[in-house]
Amino acid sequence: MPSKTTEPKSPSSSRKLAAAGVGVAVAVAVFLALFLTSPSADQTPVLNAPQAAVVPAQGSAPPAAVPAQGSAPPPAAQAPIAEGADYKVLSKPGTLTPDTPDRPLELVYVFWYGCGTCRRIDSTMDQYSLSLPRDVRSYRIPAMYEPNELWMNHARLFYALDVLGKESELHSRIFEAVQDTGPPDASGHIAAGLANFDEMASFAERNGISRADFEKAWNSPETASRFQAGLEFINNMDLDSVPAIGVNGRFAVPISRGGVPRFLDTANKLLADERARIAPSEG
Repeated sequence: MPSKTTEPKSPSSSRKLAAAGVGVAVAVAVFLALFLTSPSADQTPVLNAPQAAVVPAQGSAPPAAVPAQGSAPPPAAQAPIAEGADYKVLSKPGTLTPDTPDRPLELVYVFWYGCGTCRRIDSTMDQYSLSLPRDVRSYRIPAMYEPNELWMNHARLFYALDVLGKESELHSRIFEAVQDTGPPDASGHIAAGLANFDEMASFAERNGISRADFEKAWNSPETASRFQAGLEFINNMDLDSVPAIGVNGRFAVPISRGGVPRFLDTANKLLADERARIAPSEG
């Protein structure tokens, strides 16, 4: 609390206090600048920790400092898209689905229903998929991490609903049910809704699917086959985090500090490189 003394101060004391006040103001301004330019607190889940640990979301970079005298900031130089920084080459190439003469390229978008970034960019990824050239087979599949039962259950939910022809219709509702239900998990990142079969069966019933039909799809050989194929594909991608993109079974693209634009630019470049690579063999 400030002192309430009324003893007059000498001019030199006043100058010292004024200087101290300026110092405090500068310190506060620096603190606020650092705080306001720090990265978003959104989280992107990683796959290599049993408790779905999180790393900072990569969808946006901190705002640049405003140049003096109101001049426009120079455009940021974009580094060339490069292996290691923007994508990695897979040690075990392999596509999720067989190619066809008219669709020789494959793009697979990997997401998780509990990922906040995946939910935020979901509509953008849908639009991107629809914009791809006709020679690209485009799919989305759920991330899987075998030590984490929650991730595996969510993946099986995806495939069971897909077998029923209902996943696309219920996609956004699943995000809501997973992320907006219950308390956050240990990381403080997501609410672990639809964590087990009973919760998922109840969700299906609320959305017009009988429990019997859902259970049949959950246990069906077709669901098991798709689930296993997806698991093998995810394991080959050797992902550290989601969202991510697999390009033609040969490259894995994680989202980066460049955000969604860089994410999609990298996928487009790799698709173009693959198109050029296979062109001579098309005869």
